[in-house]
Amino acid sequence: MRKRFFCLAAALLIVLLCAPAAQASTFHASAVGWTEQISGTTEDLRSVSVVDASTAWAVGANYTILKTADGSTWNPQTTGATATDDLYGVDALDSQNAFATGDTGLVTKTSNGTDWTTTTSPT
Repeated sequence: MRKRFFCLAAALLIVLLCAPAAQASTFHASAVGWTEQISGTTEDLRSVSVVDASTAWAVGANYTILKTADGSTWNPQTTGATATDDLYGVDALDSQNAFATGDTGLVTKTSNGTDWTTTTSPT
């Protein structure tokens, strides 16, 4: 089951990275194939982490963090970092806990699935 989600996440990441930013779309895998979804942002999205068929996070330029809890509607997350910082990676442990990394050692996390706190890595 975990391998399936990893493959889904990898495929979604490839699609997100290749899609033009002006479209502001994400794609959703369903039993009948991929369907386009509107992400609600014009920022470049750089990473996605899929927890299950309903829950995933995507991160990107200008500290963009999006979450879906229903597998189709993407919602921006509350953040505390400067909007000019870019995020390059996200890893979700479950529907409430996730970590994202970005510019100059930026590390941000959520433990409630909604609000994010930011620190800087010492290295």
